[in-house]
Amino acid sequence: MEDGEEVIKLLKGPVFRENPILKQIGIVFIPVSNIGKAREWYCDILGIKTGGEIQFGHLYVIPMEGTGIVLESKIYSEDKIFKSPEFRSDTKNTK
Repeated sequence: MEDGEEVIKLLKGPVFRENPILKQIGIVFIPVSNIGKAREWYCDILGIKTGGEIQFGHLYVIPMEGTGIVLESKIYSEDKIFKSPEFRSDTKNTK
């Protein structure tokens, strides 16, 4: 067996098998204390109409392109409040 064939055999083995998990983030859950106010605030800063319903009294899915955002009031806890932003939004216009 040539060296190249051995490498290919190793890469196809159990240690280097193809991973079914994509290298991207599908949804980010953001804990919020007030789901209604959070929906208004996030939709306002993102320029999205405040449509859609709050599901099950504690979830709101913000319609996004790419990675989704879900506001979730059931997982909110005052002792776990972020002191700085935990995500960054990209923009095409910085003016």
